[in-house]
Amino acid sequence: MGDHGDRRTARVKTYGDVILEYEYHAESKCADSNGNPSDQQTIGPLQRRHVRMGHITLIGKESNSLEEVEAGLIHLAGDVYTVYRPLAEWRNEIVPGMKTIPLSKLIAKKRACRAEC
Repeated sequence: MGDHGDRRTARVKTYGDVILEYEYHAESKCADSNGNPSDQQTIGPLQRRHVRMGHITLIGKESNSLEEVEAGLIHLAGDVYTVYRPLAEWRNEIVPGMKTIPLSKLIAKKRACRAEC
């Protein structure tokens, strides 16, 4: 029987196994003394890694898909998240476009939508 068991038996890790593995696990949030990401061979005191932000994307997690994600039916995060437009884009593009539509048409559209829904 190997480290993971055989076809009929699964090997369960002991607390000792977990402690031995922990000593050499990589810590993705930490850097070595030179600022490089730590890995399994890093020794000495660790420091926090610096975060560099590229851009902000506003997303919302769609709760009606959680069961599918847990079941493994949805594999891509993009299939679960709704991406929202930045507020500046809304102010600069959408609001000016809406101002060109007569208010009477917007009211009529709202009434039609309420009747359908």
